[in-house]
Amino acid sequence: MGLLIADMLTEVLVKSLLRPNQPLRSFNKRPLSLLDELSANNPAGRRRRLVSWYFEDQLKYEYRSFVDAICLIATSGNEVDKIKATISLARLLAANPEHEEVC
Repeated sequence: MGLLIADMLTEVLVKSLLRPNQPLRSFNKRPLSLLDELSANNPAGRRRRLVSWYFEDQLKYEYRSFVDAICLIATSGNEVDKIKATISLARLLAANPEHEEVC
């Protein structure tokens, strides 16, 4: 059951949430000093950009947790689970080289 969910989450990440060849950025790496300029001094635009940056920051954190869990499965457990976990890791890495140093 766990690997079925991992397969579905991998699919959502690859198809919807990760941008090809563009790593996720942490909130603290964003140019907050340019926020007003980037949002053209529009309060609604400013809020949308902040929400987007915060979402990406949280996605980066959760993505890392997910990859760590898949790595754990890929390095322990039975052979079928290891193969499925390795396939998930390969798909994630091919879609977005976010954590290529794992496992």
